[in-house]
Amino acid sequence: MKHRIFAAIGLALSFAAPLAAQEAFRPDLPRNADVNDWQAYYDYGVQAMRLAPERSADAFYWAARLDPSRAEPLFGQWAAFYARSPQTFEEKMQGIPEVWNRPDVIAADSLAIRAEFRNPFVHRGLEVLVWDKVPGFWNATRENIAWAAYNENNLVVALRHFNRLVAGAGPRDVRRLRYWRALTYVSAGQFDSALVDMNFLLASARSDEQRYLMRGADSKELLEYSIGMLELARGNVDAAKEAMLRAMVENAGFYAAHAELGRIAMAQGNAEEAVSEYSQAVELNGTDGLIRHQYAQALSAAGRHDDAVLEYRRAQQLEPYYADIDLHLAVALERAGKTPEALVSYRRFVQRAPRRSAEQITRVQARIRTVEAAAGGQ
Repeated sequence: MKHRIFAAIGLALSFAAPLAAQEAFRPDLPRNADVNDWQAYYDYGVQAMRLAPERSADAFYWAARLDPSRAEPLFGQWAAFYARSPQTFEEKMQGIPEVWNRPDVIAADSLAIRAEFRNPFVHRGLEVLVWDKVPGFWNATRENIAWAAYNENNLVVALRHFNRLVAGAGPRDVRRLRYWRALTYVSAGQFDSALVDMNFLLASARSDEQRYLMRGADSKELLEYSIGMLELARGNVDAAKEAMLRAMVENAGFYAAHAELGRIAMAQGNAEEAVSEYSQAVELNGTDGLIRHQYAQALSAAGRHDDAVLEYRRAQQLEPYYADIDLHLAVALERAGKTPEALVSYRRFVQRAPRRSAEQITRVQARIRTVEAAAGGQ
């Protein structure tokens, strides 16, 4: 199996805006599917992946627009790009510079990086389907069997094979294998074991500085960020914050770490600290609608409702299909004394929210009736 290589993390900043000036075709979902639900489009994309990756790409695009907080649709778009052109994927894995430097390849790889900003351990089963399309690649090696088991969520089998592979691996292969084992550990909820593998990868990157710089492979800031997310999953908030700070030492422009520190501050009830972190994240990358949305939430929590409204509006321009923005904007508008606008936003949320949010929709409908009654039936 050829070694997996990421594009340099700086490329993600260049392509962090919504994916295309012209929106992708919106597929017709099966009868009774919820067209407001990102999961419905994502499931459609997964089902179409083997036979019609171009349809998968469209479905994943719309899944990402409906819920930009999810990593899976972003990674799905990356996988669909290469599934449409297995030769491009094979040549990229061979390290051919002309392929690496193609604008469409750079844009596709930025999607994988954006997915890792959302969730560094996003399930990579769709990558297995991409490799499956490379002629002559798939055979019954232990590593491929481990991959297939991971893809099928047969994690006990996958870990058994990865453990044996890691035990017998040389320096050339051990990094790749321990990365995939870490992914499998996370899927199995074994965060302590995943952390051991990620710390090994970080130490390996630090001991081989020049090689990592030359290849543009997994960056140390992304490894630190991943470790921070694992520490959060383990309940070690202080260790998570330290890892995020180390990520920013590696790359002062690493906006995702600022955003994560903002999220931690919000969870701890420190709205002012959250505002500070999110403002830095937005300054570094103002085109990420999700982070602008989170920034607006922090502003609202800090009592800065007018500022929050402005930030929600900016987030809405970037992510106009994300129903959560409508709801939080409505609350901020109401707190800012802008009742008619709040009602418009509440109603838009009810129209756009997925059916699985039924309880929340019911509460918002009740709020609409209360606000209408207080405002004289606006």
